[in-house]
Amino acid sequence: MGARTAQEYLQGLRDGREVWLGGESVKDVTSHPALRRGASSLGGWLGRQHEAELRDVLTFPSPESGEHVGMSFLRPETRDDLGKRSAAFLESARWSGGMLGRTPDYLNSSVMALASASEFFTAVNPEFGRNIQAYFRHLRENDVVLTHTLVNPSVNRRLTDQGIPSSQVALQIVRHTDRGIVVRGARLLATLGPLADELLVFPSTSLKDDPPACSGTSASPSALRSSVRSPSARPPRRSGPAFLRPRSPRRRRPLPQRWPGQAARWR
Repeated sequence: MGARTAQEYLQGLRDGREVWLGGESVKDVTSHPALRRGASSLGGWLGRQHEAELRDVLTFPSPESGEHVGMSFLRPETRDDLGKRSAAFLESARWSGGMLGRTPDYLNSSVMALASASEFFTAVNPEFGRNIQAYFRHLRENDVVLTHTLVNPSVNRRLTDQGIPSSQVALQIVRHTDRGIVVRGARLLATLGPLADELLVFPSTSLKDDPPACSGTSASPSALRSSVRSPSARPPRRSGPAFLRPRSPRRRRPLPQRWPGQAARWR
């Protein structure tokens, strides 16, 4: 597939994902008043990869498929590679006026770095090294838009401050299967939750001793059952002068509050 168009991205969001906003179930994030403009902006960000004058700035040929893919997936091995990545990031920042701080290239770069250090994962388990390489290729070749989570919700803030998770609600591994892990619990999401294709779960940064049950890393499609996002985005105001809200509906990042999963199998 390679770099996606805006239309391909928006169509991908109509996948039956479960999103709640202000007590209301959102059936289509691409048409809901509070989310559609953000979705449109993100689609525009992706669509620019196909503009003739920007193609060589924002994309490069995949070493695997030959299709043009996002420049953020380029593994920098030379000074020239670093320059290409820098130019792509600068172009994106100029386009949004710096208002979109968590565009897809953010996590693309994170997973690229993890895949580049796959020997670290291999040292623990050879399968882990293969998994991170495979996931990186999956993101690159399909132009996946990711969101992520690092933090567990808390019931007792005193314990949370000590790095002790609230076991009643913290996301935990329930069991291992031949298809992956089964988890139960909740996480606080980062940005782009309702507008992302997939969710990447990192071990919690607030756990001091990383309890094994709470230190899993996984990825899942946004349409997976039990994936519920409650973004804090608000519908655009319908009264008052337009100059009071020139960019916020299109540029404001939706900040999801929780991911309350039941039991879900992730790869």
